[in-house]
Amino acid sequence: MVFYNKKEEPSQDSSFQNGRVLARTPNHFLRCKIDTLLAHLHLTSYYSHILLAIQNSLH
Repeated sequence: MVFYNKKEEPSQDSSFQNGRVLARTPNHFLRCKIDTLLAHLHLTSYYSHILLAIQNSLH
């Protein structure tokens, strides 16, 4: 299990709020969230390939 310190939560919350501010449509919201997730993952990660495939299917 991964535990986050209270100090790390504001940065995650701020990125979430920025995603909500920038999102104009549900698909755009998902693309913003996927961008945020990809920023925290390594590009060689298994999950990043799935997220990229989902993002490419959203228009």
